[in-house]
Amino acid sequence: MANITLERFMQQARLTRWPVYGALLLLLLVTVWWWPASPYQPTPLAKLEMQCFQETVPLPWSWCLHRYQGSDNPDVLYYFHGRNGTARWWNDRDYHTGQLYKAWEKDQLQPPTVVSLSFGKLWVLTEDKAAPFGGLYRVFSTVVIPTIETRLQQQLPPTASGQRLVAGISMGGFNTLIVALKHRGYFAKAASLCAPLATVSHHDSLAQLRAFIHNSGIRLKRAAMLLMFSLRFYSDKSLWLQNDPMALSADFNAEAAPAIYLSCGKQDEWGCSYGSRLLARQLRERGAEIQWQSRPGGHCDIDYEAVARFLQ
Repeated sequence: MANITLERFMQQARLTRWPVYGALLLLLLVTVWWWPASPYQPTPLAKLEMQCFQETVPLPWSWCLHRYQGSDNPDVLYYFHGRNGTARWWNDRDYHTGQLYKAWEKDQLQPPTVVSLSFGKLWVLTEDKAAPFGGLYRVFSTVVIPTIETRLQQQLPPTASGQRLVAGISMGGFNTLIVALKHRGYFAKAASLCAPLATVSHHDSLAQLRAFIHNSGIRLKRAAMLLMFSLRFYSDKSLWLQNDPMALSADFNAEAAPAIYLSCGKQDEWGCSYGSRLLARQLRERGAEIQWQSRPGGHCDIDYEAVARFLQ
């Protein structure tokens, strides 16, 4: 069933709007229920020094500071992990991030200092006045960054005065775009890798939802997961419009915005390629400095050398 289009599914079942949503949600709940917790344990890189910290104010969050032995690069890269990950996943010889270090080494480039950040296995930097502490975006802006900056001043040489960068993969790529489109004048570059980008939310009509699934080629199971994502983080339409990257791009102002690197695989089952192309086009029309790269593979097919050069 996950491989057929929603239109065919509706023709066969002759369902109305809310039963369709219910079926999608049921499919998602079953998927999540049987989805095992990730047992993944990173294999640390030999030359990467890592210090990790657990914070409790104003809510639990964690971060790790990574410095590559012998690197004099003064830049600091903030990194957001994907779903089910942790702050420790950056320091991994075999994961995507390990491939970045190989690319830096191959091109004889010095890696930046990296700050990997986590609010848990599933989180979005949503700004919401009604949420505790104003939402995670407010926590990130007013608490996380000052806390980390204070620690960096203690950890890094006094002469270090590089630029600030931000990058993320999958869910982290989605959060990276939120920061790139909302946080003005702080980050010089933003690399969003394989971010799931829906052009609709659960607030939209069934016809709009059906059109997105048809146009994007997203798997039905993934569409159900994105629908639940929308239900969880965007309780009303205005909240969606204030925080979703696709919606934010409509009023994007390129002044003081970071340069953006955006990539996605053509075969990505999350509909990433379709959403990314639309986002790149909208941002270009509004004067953004954006580098869009379409990859031939599936979810998180990444050109590590291109990303490594961009983050320099």
